[in-house]
Amino acid sequence: MKQSKLIATYLEQKVANDSLIEMLHQKNATLENLVKAKNEIILKSSAKAYNLRAITISQETQIEVLRLELKKEKRKLRKQRFFTKTGTIIAVVLGILIVT
Repeated sequence: MKQSKLIATYLEQKVANDSLIEMLHQKNATLENLVKAKNEIILKSSAKAYNLRAITISQETQIEVLRLELKKEKRKLRKQRFFTKTGTIIAVVLGILIVT
């Protein structure tokens, strides 16, 4: 009788330990999946940040190119205005000289 109680107690402890082990395995698997998901999120976020930096650099480059083009156009416009005014003044002076 005493041996049967010991065996029963031992079996109950074994069953309890087995269920604890199974529960810990499940928790471990869950934690591993969470870590894997976290790493994927970090990787995707890093790639997204890299892409956003590349886009920002590209936009800044385009803005600088447009600024340079605008400066060129302003210079060209000033030259055209200068030559137009100079041509007009020369035409007026020549007209006055011809008339007189």
